[in-house]
Amino acid sequence: MGIFFIRKFLLVNLLFLCLVVISLVACSEKEGKIKGILQSSTLGDIEVPLAGWETFDYKGTDTCLLNQSSSLTPLALKKGTRVEVLEEATCSKIIYHEETGESSIFLTSISKVRFPSPTNVGNATGGYTGGVGSFWELWTFTSGVQITEEKLRSDQTISTGSSRAEKRQKQKSNNGSSSISMQGILQDMVVLILLDEISETVNQSQKDDCYVRKNLSNRCIERKVPLSIWTEMEETLQTYTRDALKQFVDKYSGKEAFCLINEHKQEAGIPFEIGAKVEIIALASNDCQRVMLMRPGSPIMKFPTSLVKIRVLDGKDKGLEGWTWAGAIKQD
Repeated sequence: MGIFFIRKFLLVNLLFLCLVVISLVACSEKEGKIKGILQSSTLGDIEVPLAGWETFDYKGTDTCLLNQSSSLTPLALKKGTRVEVLEEATCSKIIYHEETGESSIFLTSISKVRFPSPTNVGNATGGYTGGVGSFWELWTFTSGVQITEEKLRSDQTISTGSSRAEKRQKQKSNNGSSSISMQGILQDMVVLILLDEISETVNQSQKDDCYVRKNLSNRCIERKVPLSIWTEMEETLQTYTRDALKQFVDKYSGKEAFCLINEHKQEAGIPFEIGAKVEIIALASNDCQRVMLMRPGSPIMKFPTSLVKIRVLDGKDKGLEGWTWAGAIKQD
């Protein structure tokens, strides 16, 4: 009789344990996760700090403040680190104050990421890897996170109150652009082009040497662009590197987001007045970092830069709205 009750007790407990395990697995599969890899990035020809902060300040709802000279001491991050994105702030602009007293403005947001601490000492414990070791949960520039996997529950929201997919849909419905508001003046500019990148795949060190450190050579050159404002812009997918055409057979593989100015179909650009005050009112919804320019009588040109939509506030073109080069705006 005693053995019978012992066996029954063990079976009941085993069944209960199985149910717990099944429930945990089912719940974990329902959890939404956004995973990515930390990467170096540049915005408006300025290198974005690859660093993380435990907290940050808001200036309104659209601007985040990172002040390196205050108590918000950053932690240097390592490129290639795998992270989980936990939240995204509501801002679309970051004002970054350096210890030197200089300030930079970046048109991006700030995301909270989680990753295992290499020293096993972090500000958080547990985590999606099974609760082993200590973790860091830090805020970093959204442009510095390359998303590798995005798995969201239908009811999951980020800190803005909407999922990334919903945010992208709102941007597309907003006349194909993402709204923003900041001011600057129009300036002369050139675009840096790494010639090797056009013909073959190059590593990040080669890109940084040209685009970030601006070491000009016969392989890293400056190219003038039309100092103009275009009233229309298209978003498209194109290949920038010729090598991508050889590697990928599928018509969408290897293609990147482009902003397209096609003067064969639209009005020619209006030359702008250097020094005119402007307001940046929108960014391209596809977050293009490449621009294709098509003009009658000229070869097709591809540039490793982006466009922004502006409104001219003074000068001969006051009231004009259209698209121009991001690097042509000297921000206030």
